[in-house]
Amino acid sequence: MSVEPSNHDDAVEGVLHYLSDYIATRGRQASRMHPPIAMVIGEIVWMQMAHMRQVLEKLKTFAPDRVRVADALTGVDDTRRRAILSHTDQNAVVYEIIDRQDQAKSSRVVDMAIHDTRTLFRSLNPSLETVVQLVQHWSYWDLSDAADLFHFDKNVRRISAIQAISISDDMRKKYRAAMRLRSDDPFTDDDIFKFELTLMNQIVTRFVQKRKEEEAYVTIICRDELPVAATNQEIMKTARHMMALEALEDESKDVDPAMHDYFARAMHMDHDMVTREKMIEFVRRNVAEAKRTLKQVLAEDRNLGEPYDYKDAQGTKLKERFTEICGRFAFGNDYLPGVTPPPQGSVVEA
Repeated sequence: MSVEPSNHDDAVEGVLHYLSDYIATRGRQASRMHPPIAMVIGEIVWMQMAHMRQVLEKLKTFAPDRVRVADALTGVDDTRRRAILSHTDQNAVVYEIIDRQDQAKSSRVVDMAIHDTRTLFRSLNPSLETVVQLVQHWSYWDLSDAADLFHFDKNVRRISAIQAISISDDMRKKYRAAMRLRSDDPFTDDDIFKFELTLMNQIVTRFVQKRKEEEAYVTIICRDELPVAATNQEIMKTARHMMALEALEDESKDVDPAMHDYFARAMHMDHDMVTREKMIEFVRRNVAEAKRTLKQVLAEDRNLGEPYDYKDAQGTKLKERFTEICGRFAFGNDYLPGVTPPPQGSVVEA
């Protein structure tokens, strides 16, 4: 039995990068739905991400090899990937991510009041236990998608690197082995790129197809902050009114002629009829109205855009990126998203 080396030392960090983004986005969604959760979720997420790093670094046995979870999830052997994500396989990680209920654990473990993250936070406040379970379920729901996004990035880097070099005989030999071709089977350098595009097509297809099959309750609902937020506009408007009021109430200074002209137009009055007192009264009304509007805008959270499916939007961008990569090759149209590529040998780890 051997320990299979990682193809990329950054596999753990790459998966965690996307997983952290998913959890953070879900956290914002949860905080919008139930604001008090924002006060406690940060520490729980931090602890969960530290735990997920440990999970991703664990070795699993796929006879005769032992493979890190992160490498199995981002490799091309789909059998290993399915085993890791399974609920029943001996290499499954689901119950390493989600704490089992007490009755499902051994009596020796349950005898200890605090024996996992769930019971730790329950000891602080029973209501926190449900938040822990929520974050743990998020981690499991999003793990495969985070791995797919990193896997796609990894393949983009690899195909770009191969394009930039002169392909060696040793590399051709490795690809022949990966594609399970015999020594006398026809093989060209283009077959290497076709093989890589096939793998990328599978990642994109799997990611997009999953969006069509997943239940609504696992959807990440995202609302982006608008480029020019309504809240910011109202704050600036209120500030301008306050500055004008402060200037008018300072009787040690004469009213600026330009300001006098502005208020005459704004109040629809003759210039000679506009006194300092009338301007102050006018501005005070504007300040009061601006404060009411600002309060309403803050309450309605109008600085956020319309809700949308975060992963569905990612799938669209993923297809666009893959389409651009396919465009680099004369045969790229055979591998576009939604197209079943021609067979390129078996998909196994090189």
